Amino acid sequence: MIAQLSIYPWESAMMSAEMCLLATRQAARAIGRDFGEEFRSASQFQAKVEKLARRHHRAQLVLNNGGDFVVVKLHCSRPPVIVPIASKDKLDEFIKDMTTIMRDNDTTGNLAKSHHRQQELSIIPWESLPIFEKNPYIGRFGSVHKLLEIFEKKNYSIPRPINPARGVFICDPDNNLDDTKNECVTTWQNSDGQGSLDVYQSPRTSRKCCRPMTFMFTSVMDLDQNILDGRPCEKVDVKLWDFLWGVQVLQLHPEGPGLDGRSSIYRLLHCADSPCVVGCLWMIAHVEGWNGVRT
Repeated sequence: MIAQLSIYPWESAMMSAEMCLLATRQAARAIGRDFGEEFRSASQFQAKVEKLARRHHRAQLVLNNGGDFVVVKLHCSRPPVIVPIASKDKLDEFIKDMTTIMRDNDTTGNLAKSHHRQQELSIIPWESLPIFEKNPYIGRFGSVHKLLEIFEKKNYSIPRPINPARGVFICDPDNNLDDTKNECVTTWQNSDGQGSLDVYQSPRTSRKCCRPMTFMFTSVMDLDQNILDGRPCEKVDVKLWDFLWGVQVLQLHPEGPGLDGRSSIYRLLHCADSPCVVGCLWMIAHVEGWNGVRT
């Protein structure tokens, strides 16, 4: 699509932004077009980009429909610049070179650019919580749309208030991982609930945990196939099931030519025919884990 529309730079840039954000697109499919956050026209996308501060530059690496690597450069002062940087037949060589550069940068961190945290970036997308009023589930995901809204400095609180009768999702911006972990362990040891912390669950343990109960809380960083193996969790009598999953929940399962594919999160949304809160963890696993247990 980018190759075919290169003469329309704003359309191409908008498509690349949406294409790179699988979570945003999948959530929009799940809850309906009218209740998701998405760019509906190139003019809307252009208006957002033109409101960015002049010191901000954005670059996206994407694959076009021909399999070539393309970089899309965005700045408020000009139309998007779309530059092919590696053809399909040289893709492996390009990725190898990029891997070498990133590895060298990691081992010699003093050569990297130094970025100072700015106040307007204190609530970056994965700490914000889009709320969909007519959807019973709450999903947290990164969004270019939300990032651009933040730069516009609108006067509303993030996360936005929600109806507590529908669900609660708490984010702790302090990132006190060690303190949070210790507090969570202490609380868990002093409770009457059954479970384990920082232990990889075996398939047998996972099936045992799916017995009828009032409340079940699951927090893992990787997509633990053991819990979903054979779908043992779909027919249990759980009144409330709270899932917090890692970034691998964005893994897509193909549905055929021309379709986006479905995210692994869809299997979790229909577990046990019960209320379900699903969160996507981004570097603050123990913080959200503790808040979920405490709530």
